[in-house]
Amino acid sequence: MKLHYPTLCIKDHLLAGHPITILEAAVLFGSNNLGARIRALRDQGMLIERKRVFLSTVYKRMKPYVKTLPATRKAADSVPLYCTEYRFAGRAPRT
Repeated sequence: MKLHYPTLCIKDHLLAGHPITILEAAVLFGSNNLGARIRALRDQGMLIERKRVFLSTVYKRMKPYVKTLPATRKAADSVPLYCTEYRFAGRAPRT
């Protein structure tokens, strides 16, 4: 199976201990289909956890990279919007 460049970047990002969301994948690595990239990594034997996080948490993490964020903090926190976050959890045991 051939891995594409965004998949390798996402793999390195996860192995470094950083979580990733679809928004971060699009902005940082140009990947418009994070689900497919995560599936490819799981097929390689990586265990990847997922959980829901507030979108405001993602905005805080992306602040060093992106200048265009919600106009006010109150507007961003007033409605609880969620995003799925993926994290590296280890390698699957070989059979």
